[in-house]
Amino acid sequence: MRYYEPNFDIFVFQYEVREIFTRVFNAFLKGDLDYVQKCCGEQALNFFKEKLKLLKDKKCVHLNKELLFVSDMNFLEARFVDKKNSPIFIYQLRAQQQDCIISEVDGKVVEGGIHDIKSFNYILSFQVNENPLLSELGHFWKIKELVETEVFKQII
Repeated sequence: MRYYEPNFDIFVFQYEVREIFTRVFNAFLKGDLDYVQKCCGEQALNFFKEKLKLLKDKKCVHLNKELLFVSDMNFLEARFVDKKNSPIFIYQLRAQQQDCIISEVDGKVVEGGIHDIKSFNYILSFQVNENPLLSELGHFWKIKELVETEVFKQII
């Protein structure tokens, strides 16, 4: 990676990608697909688009527009797919969000509940964004892939 960025620091990067994930996921919870598109590769973008389409079809939205918790990133691996592209960094994390979907029409709870919390495990990969909007986004990374691996209902 230092070939692309001589001052690259994996520990700083780990903090940065956690913040990027949090901002992108919060934008998704707010329904801000424009921001999500700027930060995601095709596979990760499709992950968010599919979830937003399901909500839109039901005329629903998330009640809480921010994640409640995002764990530290667990580094899994870095790999080069080919010499033309920057390396891909793969991480695992856990995030918690309120599990409450409400109707846009009348504001009534459609799914979950006001006091329901779910914990999600994700595996995600990051790569340098070829067309970064550095001044707008504050970073030059994209979430290339995002996979939800486990979902747990929290007992509080």
